[in-house]
Amino acid sequence: MTDFTLPFVIQDENDFWLALSSWLRRKVRRWVYSASIARWCGQEEEVIDDIVGETLIRTFERLQLAAKGKAEPIVSIPQFSKTTAHNHFIDLTRREPRILCFSQLNNAQMEETVTEHHRANVEDIAVDVLFNESLFNLLAKEINLFPKRQKLALLIDLTRRLYFDTTPTLLQQAFLRVDVQLKDYQNFCPKNEVECRQFASLASQAYKRLAQLPSVKRYVS
Repeated sequence: MTDFTLPFVIQDENDFWLALSSWLRRKVRRWVYSASIARWCGQEEEVIDDIVGETLIRTFERLQLAAKGKAEPIVSIPQFSKTTAHNHFIDLTRREPRILCFSQLNNAQMEETVTEHHRANVEDIAVDVLFNESLFNLLAKEINLFPKRQKLALLIDLTRRLYFDTTPTLLQQAFLRVDVQLKDYQNFCPKNEVECRQFASLASQAYKRLAQLPSVKRYVS
């Protein structure tokens, strides 16, 4: 079953491609904004356009081949296009320095954004297991003890893409226990490219520091 839904009644082929493009854009936007790629900072929408555009082209070409009997038929166009988009996204991330971010801690986003590659990397493994409350509490306590600038960069990076509802998530609750209100950090935006690079560097240092803590390693060993 797919969660592909149409925003309007399909009347012709153009309507279908517009609907597919809109649906894909929502998926890809979560992946791109959760990737924390330094060079993408401030250019996320252009990256999203590239991934969605390339995906639509590849999907159309595959449909053409299938119609000519030169490729297997596509069982589900939305699922095929989603897989194609994700593969293209992964290819792009492999070309860029990668900074792990814990903005993927929402379970709904986790399923979409945690990828199969780099599983041996301790930081990726840490993301995969961050589902239980005890680890949230541990992370909040450890992060609260970080040097001021690293702590600030990490909290800002974390909150940039978190969804804040009326009911705090387990992660928000964990930080509240150490008197940190994540919502207070959500409006930060780098003013220029230099500041963006400095912020990304500090956040990267903070994530590496966190991954090397013995208390955190127990969850990823």
